Amino acid sequence: AKQTGPYNKKRIDDHIDTHYSEHDKTVIVLDVSTPGRANKAEVFGTFENPAFEKPIAMRKVRDGLFRKIIALPKGEYQFKFRVNGRWKDDMDDGYSTVSNDKGTQDYIIHL
Repeated sequence: AKQTGPYNKKRIDDHIDTHYSEHDKTVIVLDVSTPGRANKAEVFGTFENPAFEKPIAMRKVRDGLFRKIIALPKGEYQFKFRVNGRWKDDMDDGYSTVSNDKGTQDYIIHL
């Protein structure tokens, strides 16, 4: 997989809590911006088995923002958000992106 954006360590660090670990896992905070009237957001990714098939519900923090906190072992993970049943394709949430095998983009993080 080819990474399309420069790895932005400062931005990724905004999403990683390095002060907390759970059984050799790193806790990350995944945020997705949404239209103000969105009532449902989910994250799909390679941290699920099988990859990208099982949605993980996100919690609404306020209008326009949903969040999910996940503990993951070290590695590289690709993920996407779905808002109100539709894939979020604008990829403007501050994560680095990578091309996937479907010809679209996924977000990517390195822990």
